[in-house]
Formats: sequence, structure tokens, C-alpha cells
Amino acid sequence: SNSPTMVGAVNNTGIDVVLTGGTSGVQKNVGISSFVTGADTNYSALFAGGNVGVGTSDPIRPLHIETSDGTSNAVVPALRLTEITSGTPAAGLGTGIEFEVETTAGNNEIGATIDAVISDVTAGGEDINLVFNTMLAGAGAVERLRLGRDAANNPSCVFNEGGADVDFRVE
Repeated sequence: SNSPTMVGAVNNTGIDVVLTGGTSGVQKNVGISSFVTGADTNYSALFAGGNVGVGTSDPIRPLHIETSDGTSNAVVPALRLTEITSGTPAAGLGTGIEFEVETTAGNNEIGATIDAVISDVTAGGEDINLVFNTMLAGAGAVERLRLGRDAANNPSCVFNEGGADVDFRVE
């Protein structure tokens, strides 16, 4: 039976992979590797129910990423988002995060995004802007704040309240 009667504390594990490398030489361990292709819709993994932990065995959020090392005075990135194009990179290419919320029963809207957008792809002179977009009055999320460089290549911070831009420069 897939649902046996259990009494007391029970811990179940569907798949448990433990790999231990050798003691010398260059090594690489891969616990699980998945590559799917060819169908109309392809999913490497679906996790329905429960929390997913990366770097933690006790996740407390739907996705909980934890780093643990000896760093005590520097930022340690816990997440990387990457956009790789099959074309030629150009201004406007980027990657971002979408924040979607249910606004009425059964209706989800992207209420905000944070995007990293390249404005100059010149080798050695690349500029990336950090752009914050929000939804106002039911319209799609649009740019409200941009940190980066302006058209004259000056460092800038641009606020957009929906009308004329309000620009200011801080040095």
C-alpha cells in the first residue's frame, strides 16, 4: 500500500542521493541531472506541495536558499539569474524577477518586476541598469525607477511617477 498506517514520528524520503568524492584529483559530483526536450511542453521537475531547500534541510519558505561558509564581512550571492541569447546581445537584453499576486478570485496580475537591463554592450564598457516596475490603477507594470546611466552616459537615478520623468544625479 502507498498509504500505510503510521504511528509515532515518521520520516519518509522518496529519493535520497548521497555522493562522496575521492581524496585526490579533480572531481565533480552531480546528485541529480535532468534534461528534457522534444515535447510540446517540457518540465525538468515539478514540485507540488512542500518547500524546496537549497543548502538547507529545513526550508521554511516555498523556495529557501541558504549559504553557509566562513564569510563574515562580505556579501555572498545566494541566487544567480542568467539570460543567454542565441542571437547577438544588444541594448535592452536582460533578466528579471516577476512578482505576481491574485488581485481578484482566480485573477493573477504581475504587480511588479525588478529587471537588470543592459544599456551598452560594448566589450569592456558594458552598462547594466537596475529597473523597478510597478502596476498602478490596473495598468500593466511599467518602469518607476531606474538606476544606471542616462542617455548622456552619466550615472543617474530616474523616478517615473507615470507622467514626466523626475531625474536627479547624486555623486
